[in-house]
Amino acid sequence: MKENKIKDTKESGQSATETPDEKTKRLRAEAISAPSVSVDEVTDLHIEIHKKQHALQLWNEEKLIAEYPVGLAKNPTGAKEKEGDNKNPEGSYYICNKNSRSQYHLALGISYPNIEDANRGYEEGLINESEKNSLVYANEHGKKPDWYTALGGEIMIHGQKGEQGSESDWTRGCFAVDNEIMDFIWDYVEVGTPVLITAD
Repeated sequence: MKENKIKDTKESGQSATETPDEKTKRLRAEAISAPSVSVDEVTDLHIEIHKKQHALQLWNEEKLIAEYPVGLAKNPTGAKEKEGDNKNPEGSYYICNKNSRSQYHLALGISYPNIEDANRGYEEGLINESEKNSLVYANEHGKKPDWYTALGGEIMIHGQKGEQGSESDWTRGCFAVDNEIMDFIWDYVEVGTPVLITAD
């Protein structure tokens, strides 16, 4: 697994005078463009998703190279806690697989549940010790965690379902972008790429 070098204190790219709602509207209205550096120029990529802003960002080291609108889950407020809550996770993750045959165009698997999710789920009695240990092991070794516990899983960054993409919050826990955006993201992201998901 790549070391997660994301800094929580780093600027998220939001203007000091721009509200999250204003940013959401702006991103959805802007023309789609490729990241500002080529794939060959990328040295240390990570993804940031800012839920309230509906913004998916690609960073190369400390430089923001792309920012796109993203659709969230049907119940986007608060962090995902269990299967069926229709929420998006929040925290530090990594890309754990790439699916080029997804029903949603292309899909990048996110390593939810992470270690913090596993410990919380165990403390709350949602998963047993064996399941917790399996999730911890997978995360410590950069593998795909078990997506089929009571905590839920199979959280993706993916493309459209028909006409549904980044324009609304409609998924069961995934992050949706338009197919054209997904094509850009796909070329830049590898298994192991860090992903930071925040409530802001």
